[in-house]
Amino acid sequence: MHMQTFFFRYAYNFGMTSKVLIRPARMSDYSAVVDGIGEFYFGRDYLRPKYPEFLQDPEFLSFLAEVDGEVVGFYTGHLLDNKQTLGKRAGRIKHGFEGQGIFTKLSHAIEKEAAKVETVKWEVMTCAKKAAERISKGFTEQKGFKLIVHTKEYHMDIEKSNIPKVDPSTFQNVQEMTLGDMEEFFKDEVTWDRIIRQGRICVHYVPLRRVKENIQHVINHRTKAFLSFGSSGVKDDDAPVERDVRNATMFSTIHFFPVSSGLGVNSDFYGSVYADLESHLQMHIRHLAEVEDTRINWAINVDINLDSEVTERMKECLSAYGIALAQNPNLLEEFIFERNVSASDSQMKGAF
Repeated sequence: MHMQTFFFRYAYNFGMTSKVLIRPARMSDYSAVVDGIGEFYFGRDYLRPKYPEFLQDPEFLSFLAEVDGEVVGFYTGHLLDNKQTLGKRAGRIKHGFEGQGIFTKLSHAIEKEAAKVETVKWEVMTCAKKAAERISKGFTEQKGFKLIVHTKEYHMDIEKSNIPKVDPSTFQNVQEMTLGDMEEFFKDEVTWDRIIRQGRICVHYVPLRRVKENIQHVINHRTKAFLSFGSSGVKDDDAPVERDVRNATMFSTIHFFPVSSGLGVNSDFYGSVYADLESHLQMHIRHLAEVEDTRINWAINVDINLDSEVTERMKECLSAYGIALAQNPNLLEEFIFERNVSASDSQMKGAF
């Protein structure tokens, strides 16, 4: 059921004189949410361009919180993996209203609505290192969350005018994936398991299982995907051509979204040893050089288990283009947790 086809509210006592109302978000709430609550995520807030997409897509369950008619909170749930997984995104509480249980109430509203979708089996949660350290002190154990993805995160602020032209011969073994390529990749469990070591493709920190309905999240107006067919020693006698997905040596995605300072870009890399990392990096740099925005905030995410092996390689490759590998002190690592949602789960099924 689309969130906008019905109306309901939850009212809670708030302080001595006010109540907090939790209700479905509407398109008309755009300014109250985006401008009224303010920006988050250290200059990489994506809600301004994505709010309309959330509200128009029936797979999103978006709620806001009001106190005395003022919008003070927002949170959205995303039904992923052909509605088998609930992911939560874009959560925020207006300054001055933190620590009063509003975020929990928004989360409960999402969970209660998702509970109506009987196919939901899992819930996923993404958070930065500081939040993960706080959450891990009992929360993951109590709720049954387990770590499924752990990445090291690098952030670079780039002036497009400073990016030199990339020689196409440096990434000629990397091909942009077509819809057909992606369908073959999702069908091939052996290749998937070899390339996607943590079991999920993450597009802007949204973890996606090998479910064909997720292809729309990997190739779309914001996201491109690439496969390389390099000299990693991967061979398959049954593969008739080099471009066959069974010969793939590495996979990557690049995701674009406007931010207040220009253009936000996320690059994620996958592979057993990152054999063709330099080729993929240079393909991504070529795409950065082609955007219209003059300022770019580029985030690179790599598997934490491979980070120490590839840091120097990334530094050397990026330095050739005048880009210094750097980190935002607030966004050093990303953690994604997942839990099974049982039929008796009080958070998903019970009243609150």
